[in-house]
Amino acid sequence: MKVKNKKSLSYYQSLDYEIKIEKDNCDDETWYIAYCDELGRGSCYGLGDTPEEALKQFMADKNDFIEELYKEGRPVPEPRHRDASEMEFSGVFNVRTTPLLHAHMSRLAKQSGVSLNHYVTQILAMGSMIGEVEEYFDKKCNAIEDKIDEHHYQMTTQMVDYQKHKVDTQKPIWDITVEYDENIMKIAS
Repeated sequence: MKVKNKKSLSYYQSLDYEIKIEKDNCDDETWYIAYCDELGRGSCYGLGDTPEEALKQFMADKNDFIEELYKEGRPVPEPRHRDASEMEFSGVFNVRTTPLLHAHMSRLAKQSGVSLNHYVTQILAMGSMIGEVEEYFDKKCNAIEDKIDEHHYQMTTQMVDYQKHKVDTQKPIWDITVEYDENIMKIAS
């Protein structure tokens, strides 16, 4: 289907596509493939031994691919519209704060040996990850708690069995305590 592209070839070639780079391998050979969804993974891509090589090859092939579509009168796909969560941002925004907080943050940045901008970026990054970190440690703590509960159950069962059969055994109670301590050390490690 022939269409008249409404914009110039240079416009289409300058579009900023979201490029994906994936590692692939077969028969002990590894390579990287760079592509964008709009132009098609199997239609326009770059291959390389490193991600950088794949990206460089994709950028060269992308312009040739777009030129071919344009000359044939086929539609040139533009980058898809992204919702707010996928939009590209400049990385610059202004924050209004009090002079006191501004001064405090400047002092902390200076003590850390970094710029105020870098210091604030680090704090924002750490703060934005707190939920993920808490979730990670909650899972780990729950797993440890489950192991301790299971161990406590096993030790209680052993103690009850010991009480029932203490006439048959010559093992003093303190030996069981040592075994208990050794099992706790196994759980902790």
